[in-house]
Amino acid sequence: MTTVTLLTYFLAGVAKLAGPLGSGWAGGEALRGQVAVDGLRKALLGEGATPLAHALYDKVWLFRLMGAGSLVLELAAPLALADRRLARCWALGAWLLHWGIYAVMGITFRYQLSGLIYASFFDLERALASLAPPAPITRGATAGGRGPRATFRR
Repeated sequence: MTTVTLLTYFLAGVAKLAGPLGSGWAGGEALRGQVAVDGLRKALLGEGATPLAHALYDKVWLFRLMGAGSLVLELAAPLALADRRLARCWALGAWLLHWGIYAVMGITFRYQLSGLIYASFFDLERALASLAPPAPITRGATAGGRGPRATFRR
């Protein structure tokens, strides 16, 4: 599941570079244009752009930072396979990316925003086990519950 998730993001980065906007994503122009088009489309349909989109539109340097950051996150996705900690940091970055998209554009990626898509990056079994109450200790019984353990002499 982790590999599939990472491959999906990597392909999104490759598609951005190979598409007509190409390196415009790294410079921020493409992202700024997408936010503008999204806001106009929503204004025409009666919903309107988010207040954050209006507030950020003139801050070209911020779009440059966000555009380059999202491109690096996507293209560096395969590197997360090399190290578990790096993978967790990548998953956190991708999750924050989607919350940023929601804040700026109002686009809801429910699966990504919930974090479920990134569950395979974390040891959830260990976390859930630490929340469970400890098992009661019974004297003279084995883990299987079949009574006292047999002892063997040599």
